Amino acid sequence: MLSLPGFALVTGSGNGIGRVIARSFAKAGAAGVHVADISKEVAQDASEEITSVATNPKFKALASVVDVSKEEDVKEMIGLTKSRFGRLDYAVNNAGIAEPARLTADVPIEVYDKVIAVNQRGVHLCMQAQLRMMRAQNAVQLDGDRPSARGAIINMSSGLGLVALEEIMIPSYATSKHAVVGMTRMAAVGYAQHNIRVNAVCPGYTSTSMMANEGLGDVSSMISRVPQRRFILPEEIADVVLFLASESASAVTGVAWAVCGGRSAV
Repeated sequence: MLSLPGFALVTGSGNGIGRVIARSFAKAGAAGVHVADISKEVAQDASEEITSVATNPKFKALASVVDVSKEEDVKEMIGLTKSRFGRLDYAVNNAGIAEPARLTADVPIEVYDKVIAVNQRGVHLCMQAQLRMMRAQNAVQLDGDRPSARGAIINMSSGLGLVALEEIMIPSYATSKHAVVGMTRMAAVGYAQHNIRVNAVCPGYTSTSMMANEGLGDVSSMISRVPQRRFILPEEIADVVLFLASESASAVTGVAWAVCGGRSAV
């Protein structure tokens, strides 16, 4: 199992994929995990759960409320991270929302604006704050001849950030997730010499409440087009996130990694 002894921040980690990622950091020996979510109740509940499975005896948990589309909320979130942990080694920008399935001409502008505000502006604001904090902190020397590291950022995109899929028409969401891939690549190039790595993960059809409840389309039709013929597990997404955060991925930056059971390949 990977060892991740530093401090982590995961947005949108009260439920779903984000909660599994936060729990995985705690299990992998993280010194602390900041659970940031739009809901105070679920953030606190997730914080208590991950504390119960943490393997680091000095583990610190932090729960906070954040609307990632609001700059002041994001600044406060980073301020809490700094005051509680002192540094930030791994940041996962997972907070996001979906929309009902429909064609581009039928998307209300208020829906488009809300999806872009959370999924695109939110990642931009979070990355800005995280990069500023990481750039100002001391680098950690890694094992052997690997370069030192100031931090790793993983942005949650989507399979729809890589390709358009006929069976799931959610244009605002796809637009926002394509943007996440572009922002990731630009930041990766811009901060490589600061020893900060930035990557994106692009999940396919994952078994979460968002998939079940957002009216995204005919689920059976979606799965029939996945070469593995199944949903992706949140734990499988978390495994890739933790690899990208770890020193095992010390030469990996600017990558958009599909975890989709082969759907983006066909």
